[in-house]
Amino acid sequence: MTASEGPFYNSETGDTAWLIIRGFLVPLILGKEVGSASEIPGILRHSGSRDGRAGIENALWDIEAQQKNLSLSQLLGGTQSEIKCGVSLGLQATPEVLLEKVAVEASRRLSGIKLKVKPGKDLEVVRAVRNAHPGILLSVDANSAYTLAELEHLKRFDEI
Repeated sequence: MTASEGPFYNSETGDTAWLIIRGFLVPLILGKEVGSASEIPGILRHSGSRDGRAGIENALWDIEAQQKNLSLSQLLGGTQSEIKCGVSLGLQATPEVLLEKVAVEASRRLSGIKLKVKPGKDLEVVRAVRNAHPGILLSVDANSAYTLAELEHLKRFDEI
């Protein structure tokens, strides 16, 4: 997780995460002998700052990998030389703007594209993308914008 500039997705921001890191998390680690980054979650387990903890833990995993002259993937036991990844595209002003963005991302040979949808900006948008790019792996994310009362509407996604 990455803290954003405002408390939109969760309650933390870059500024609040930094205050918690500086004022609470660093003092928990300072002066402790840490043999591996894998020990950090146990030391910081009582902190409520997920983003702050993640920042410190990620930095220490990176340091440990550099000290051992390993890639982070190797240090964590990874076996793949490449990671397939996709992209998430937010709501756009018009379907045409979204189609332009999808075309750019589809040309990058990503493993998939996730579209943000919401009531009123869903079926027609997904249908337009599917028609323009029938072969791409496509998923949608509504961030809990629908209720059970809209179940029949949501079933219509199966038709696309």
